Amino acid sequence: MVSIERVGHYKLIETKRHIKILYLDDQAYAWLELGDIGGILVASGRKHQPAFVLSAGDYRIYNIKNVAQLADLPHLELEVDDNEWQSYLLPSKLPEPGKRHLRVRIIPTRETVTDIIHRTLTAPAAPRLLLATQ
Repeated sequence: MVSIERVGHYKLIETKRHIKILYLDDQAYAWLELGDIGGILVASGRKHQPAFVLSAGDYRIYNIKNVAQLADLPHLELEVDDNEWQSYLLPSKLPEPGKRHLRVRIIPTRETVTDIIHRTLTAPAAPRLLLATQ
């Protein structure tokens, strides 16, 4: 089953100190690349001044359970062009400022939920995914 946990608008900026900040609506996350282990998102409770806007568009967070083509993990998808999406796996929920759990790994993947849903729903003989919203 695929369920949509959250939708909204994102902006990816870079600060003067070359730190990438991902805004999901009004919530800021520092996006740090840590070499071989990939990236992490760290909750940030403050406003950051952009030197550059790297990307902006819509985002979706999906919860996945028992779908053959997809990992059973939350997927964050960022719209990078009209109906073009980049997907990331989030091994745990997004961190919240003021909470104990302040960071989460972010893993790029080719598993694009939006594309799989679109192909499944438009294929005449394909089994259909159950899409639920909360």
